[in-house]
Amino acid sequence: MEITTDKAEIAADRVEIGTDTVEMDTYMNGIAGFSVQASIAFMETTADKAENGKKPTVSDEWLMGTHSN
Repeated sequence: MEITTDKAEIAADRVEIGTDTVEMDTYMNGIAGFSVQASIAFMETTADKAENGKKPTVSDEWLMGTHSN
């Protein structure tokens, strides 16, 4: 393996690594944002069921973490 001392090449590598890091952060934030939106939509659906006098299903309880065996 060759050790690079060329400052321009090192700087270019750092920019490439930085760009990859930004892309990954953006991707992960997209996943997190989707998860939050899905959770909110699910909670709203469950709340609507409760308002309409319907019991939450077992799958609703599992997803909400309120199911007890």
